[in-house]
Parts: sequence; structure tokens; C-alpha cells
Amino acid sequence: MYYNNTKIKFKQVIIVEKSGNDPFDQFAVYGLSKYPKSSLLAGQPMKVHLDSFPSRDLAIKNYPEAV
Repeated sequence: MYYNNTKIKFKQVIIVEKSGNDPFDQFAVYGLSKYPKSSLLAGQPMKVHLDSFPSRDLAIKNYPEAV
């Protein structure tokens, strides 16, 4: 992923169970990092939605590095 022409490397990838009634969108995968120096928000935490899945198992299968 790029932000302001700077490649972002996620320090951590997490899976979060979402509240809601959509059975095809129950688990969200987020990448955690910090905004790059080129951003007005430089150094502040960044949380980026990467994908959503109907089950935790499917999310883990697609993002095995997630915790």
C-alpha cells in the first residue's frame, strides 16, 4: 500500500469481529502502522482496512500473519 507516494509496511495485521447483520462481512482485517514523514499526521498511528470475510478461518487463511 502507498500513502503520499510512500510505501507503507504494516507493523501488525489484525482481525476484528465486526458488529452488524451482514453475514458476508463479519470479520475485518486491518493493517497497523504509522503515518510517514510526508504526511500532516506524521508519526501518528495509522489503521487501514484491508479486507472483510464471512468467517475468522477465511480471514486467517488469506492473512496468516494476522494476530
